[in-house]
Formats: sequence, C-alpha cells, structure tokens
Amino acid sequence: MSNYVGMNRFRFLNNSYSLFFLPLFLLLIGTYIFPIRILGLDFSMIPGDMGDARFNNFILEHGYQYLIGKVEHYWDASFMYPTKNVIAFSDNLLGTMPIYAIFRLLDVDRETSFQLWFLTICVLNYVFCFFALKKWSNSIILSSVGAYIFAFGLFNIGQIYHVQVFPRFLIPFLFYWCWKYLKDKEIKYLTFLLFGIVYQFYCGIYLGFFVIYSLLFILISYVIVYKDLTLIKQFGEIKKIILTLGLIIFSGLILLPLILPYIEVSQSLGMREFDEVIYSIPRPSSYFFSTPASTLWGKLFYTHSAYGFEEWWLHFIFPGILPWLAIFFLPVVLMMRNIDLKKRRTLIFISTAFLLSIVFCLNIGGVTLYKIIFEIPGFSSMRALNRIINTQIIFFILILVFVFVTLQEKYKWAKVLVYILPILVIVDNVFDLNWEVRRFSKDEAITNVTIVKETILKEHDKKFDVIAYSLSEEDKKSHTKVIETHISVMLACQELGLTCVNGILGSYPDNYMSFFDHTDENSLKKWCLESKININSIQLIQLESSN
Repeated sequence: MSNYVGMNRFRFLNNSYSLFFLPLFLLLIGTYIFPIRILGLDFSMIPGDMGDARFNNFILEHGYQYLIGKVEHYWDASFMYPTKNVIAFSDNLLGTMPIYAIFRLLDVDRETSFQLWFLTICVLNYVFCFFALKKWSNSIILSSVGAYIFAFGLFNIGQIYHVQVFPRFLIPFLFYWCWKYLKDKEIKYLTFLLFGIVYQFYCGIYLGFFVIYSLLFILISYVIVYKDLTLIKQFGEIKKIILTLGLIIFSGLILLPLILPYIEVSQSLGMREFDEVIYSIPRPSSYFFSTPASTLWGKLFYTHSAYGFEEWWLHFIFPGILPWLAIFFLPVVLMMRNIDLKKRRTLIFISTAFLLSIVFCLNIGGVTLYKIIFEIPGFSSMRALNRIINTQIIFFILILVFVFVTLQEKYKWAKVLVYILPILVIVDNVFDLNWEVRRFSKDEAITNVTIVKETILKEHDKKFDVIAYSLSEEDKKSHTKVIETHISVMLACQELGLTCVNGILGSYPDNYMSFFDHTDENSLKKWCLESKININSIQLIQLESSN
C-alpha cells in the first residue's frame, strides 16, 4: 500500500500544477546563462564574429527595409553589384524577420534589434520545445529538461558562429506532428506538418533540408517498427487522395517564391562537389567533442579532438552528458520485463530513427553514406553538414525523455534522479565565457561602420549611385579584416541608401574573388568586364586607411 501511495505521489508531483513553476524557472535560468551572459547585462556584446553575425544583421535589416518600402526588390540587395538574386546566395531569415522588424518599428537601433532578435529566438526555442515534449510525454519535469537542452545546451556554443541556425523553435512540433499523423492518420496533423515545414524553410534553408532529412527517417523507422501500412491503404479513398495531394500542392506553391531564387542561383553557380562537404560531415568523435568553454567537459574532450582532423572547429556538437546517460540506459529499458508494449515500441521507433539519422550522415575515415543523401535534389546546396545537430538534438532529447519516463515507473532511484535532473541539466551545460565563446563589442561594430560611412560621405560624388570601396593595404594583410571591412561597407551603404560592389557571401559568383581580395581599380575593371557593366557608372573610393 505504501509503495502504491508513493508512486502516485511522484506521479502527481510530476504531472500536476504543483510543478508549474519549474518550466519558468529553467527558462529564466537558461536565458540568463546562455543568451544574456553572451550579450552582456548591458547588451554590449553581439554573438558570433564581426563577419557572419553582421551579415545576418544586414539580411534582417534588408528584410525590414523591404517591409517598410525602402527596398524595391527583395532578392536584389544593395551589395556585390550587379549580381542578381544575391540574397539567395545565403539564408534569408524571412520567417523570423518580423520579430526583428517589431524592434525596429519601436525605434530600436539596428544592432540592438539584432540582439533582441537573438534573445527572443532563444526563448521561443525553449517554450516551443517544452510544449511539444509535454504533449508527447505528459511530463513537466522531463519536458523542461529537454527544452533546456534544446535551447541552452552546450551544442549551441558550437553553433554561435552561425546564428541563422537558431530559429528552430518549430522543429520539435514538426517531429510531434509527423508522429501524430503516422499514428492517428488525422489530416489536421498533416496540415500542421506541411505548413510547418514550409515555415521552417522560410526561417532557414539549411534547417528546412535537415528537417526533411530527419522526417524521412522517422517515416522509415515507423514502417520498420510498426509495420503499419494503413497510411498507404487509406489512400484508396478518392476523397483522402484529393485532400492530401491538394495540401501538398498548396504547400509547394507557398514554398515556391522562396525556392525559385535559390534554384536560379544554383544554376548560375553550378552544383557543389561532394569533396567540398565531406570534412563537415560529423565523425563518431564529433558527438563527444565538447566546446572548450564547457566547465565540466571542455578539457576532457577538447584536448583529445582539437587539431585531430580537418575543419575540427566545425564539430563542437557534444549534446551534454545527460542525453548520453539516457542512451546508456536505453538497452536496460528495452530489456525490462513487464514494460508497457506501447512504450517499448515508441522507444524502439525513436531509437531507430535516431540511429538511421546518425548512420546516414557520419564520416568514418572518409567513408560515408551521406553520398546517397547528397544526390537528393537540394541537398548538394549545403556545405556545413555539422549543423545537422540542430535537428538531431531532438532525437537525443526524445530518447532522454522516454527512457526516464519509463524508468521512473519501475525504480525508486529513477524517480529520485528525474527530480534532480533540472539541477543536473544546468550543471551539465554550464560554460565559461572566456573560452571560445565567440562574441564581439557592439560599440566597436557600430564604430567601424560609422568610420566607413563618414569616409563615403566625404568622398562620394552624388552623381554615382554605386560605389566600390577600396580597402587599405593594412586591412588587406588579414583575411579576417578583409571580411570585416567588406561587411562594414555593406552596412554603411545600406544606411546611406547606396549600392556597393563590396560584399561577403558563403559562395561567390565567378571572378568576384579578385575584387574581394584586392578592391583596386584593376580588379574592379575585371569585375565590370565580366559582369558586362560600364565601370564609369561606379565610383571607386580609395583611401590610405579604412580605419
């Protein structure tokens, strides 16, 4: 009798409103530890580096200016003139641009709006993940812990260089809706899923493709584990066929305005070679390769993996020790007697999908099955495949949640462990800001743009709408400084309503790199000749020093 009462007490505490404060508590703690500490309490710092982060700031500002009517053609931005569809050379962040626009409409400056956008995205990642996991598991504690890992976990430090992968708050629900549609066959879940995928593509092209990748293995795993063919059989009904095809076609039409510019760019750039991406494919060690900033795990894993292979700095995707602890317990749970068959199958289903997602994007001594995925249309556009952790992390989290949901029903020690997991997840993911947490001074970034802008205003002949800004010889000595100055020119021209030849991208048009490196009259002439434009329509602004 006492055991029965004890079990019910734990169940009551775990699922009742007595724990309503826990999700909020972990949200507040995680928000402080991760985005607030990175930004600084005085909002003096910006996450990332002076190149990629400010490029994303430019893209968001470009979207805002298009929204308020200052920009006529969205895809033809005011840099790398005269390249068309230049926005489609990179992620566009259209899905979350309205969040940034709200702060700009409130008269918040460009850089601070970018910081607030980042902060808001981090909060949304936690909130959406919590509610998706709560629907799936009905556990407040484990849903809070899983959401903490998703929004504030160590792997996010490795992604801080590319903040365009942070708008992923809908991904937990995409996994959930896919599962519910496969299980219940209700058309509403297919509707949510299809429209959600479209929105995720608008949030980020990379994450859109990685979601498709993950959902593919969820489907395959479902068929393998459940051997459920009713999804296919139901299409014997004409009404369901028409409705399903209609939803798919309508979703495709909504996605088309986003995809067409990218298709056009891919045709002009040509297909990416597989050799360009192989070093970014995660290795087995990548999943144990912690950022050196980790208080607990940085020295343990970093010292064994750093400099050990090409492009090692891309592979900080260690999810923390708690997900691996759950995977360690997984065989124990699956072999438990008297376990509910439904829960056992759910765990096998999730684990199979997780394993397939790992196996098909894993580089073992240069051998990888990703070559198969690479041949699927669209996937060759992606260069940094280590970013797949942004969707794979959901598999890690789901295994953690369902392993402990099952264990706590059978063992007292598991019940106790679940109750201390909120503390453990905080400790597991604590990091030291002084170790490889890339960020930069907001004031310095603003100053750099201001200096370039003042130089342009001083030298600019108003009969020219297009300028080419020549970097100083001192700037050209450092590749990092070249990138930083190019983006400063882009931002300065964006403020002034001018177009510039300067620019940075992940992939460049043919023959642009000469101007990118030299920014002199000869390289400008070559670029104009290749682009079939009159060099006399561009003002070359030359100076001894850009700083």
